[in-house]
Amino acid sequence: MRIYTPRILVVSKAVGGDDRRSSASVPNPVINPAPTVDDWAILPDGRIAVVRGRDYHVDFVDADNSVVSSPNVPFGWRKLEHSDKVALIDSTKALRSRLSGGDAVVPSSVTIVTGNAPPSQNGPLPPTPDATYVNPDELPDYLPVFANGGIRADADGNIWVRTISPTMAAGGAVYDVLDGGGRLIDRVQAPKEAVIAGFAPGGVVFLARRDPRGVTLLRVHHRLPGRK
Repeated sequence: MRIYTPRILVVSKAVGGDDRRSSASVPNPVINPAPTVDDWAILPDGRIAVVRGRDYHVDFVDADNSVVSSPNVPFGWRKLEHSDKVALIDSTKALRSRLSGGDAVVPSSVTIVTGNAPPSQNGPLPPTPDATYVNPDELPDYLPVFANGGIRADADGNIWVRTISPTMAAGGAVYDVLDGGGRLIDRVQAPKEAVIAGFAPGGVVFLARRDPRGVTLLRVHHRLPGRK
């Protein structure tokens, strides 16, 4: 099989007739710290599980594009008052400011190689655009259950949903475990500062945990309630 790798080079024609690489302006990002999203995962049997964020249910899409919907998953929805929405935006601003104001070294130039194209010449990076935030009234009335990238399927056909949970402050991420029909069968909390890195058949879960020495990979066994 021959895999085609495109060659991409963006140029613009200057008035004097010479070709110059264009420098596109970067629009100011509009940040919503709590968007309601849908996310999906592919199950071992080939079905696509689409988890809906608005009412927290799963749509299963088969190979023939037929859709089977699960009941809503029980969840302790957290209502967001106006003061909560303001605090959420303020905390996001503070976090973004702290991350952008750190001691990390940012390169003054970057070289991009795409496919077989020659490297683009170094040049100064555009300034970081100022961010704007949605109005507090534009945030949902209830804190979303999960964020983008929070859905994974294990090797046994279960769906793991990394929830947005207040209990994360005292421990690791909290996962809802749904079966192949979208029903809640377990709710587990990962160790602090650990995230799921992958799965293996038979309830095996691989966790990745970062510490000052690097990243440690842990192999654990998830046993469903009522099963030996």
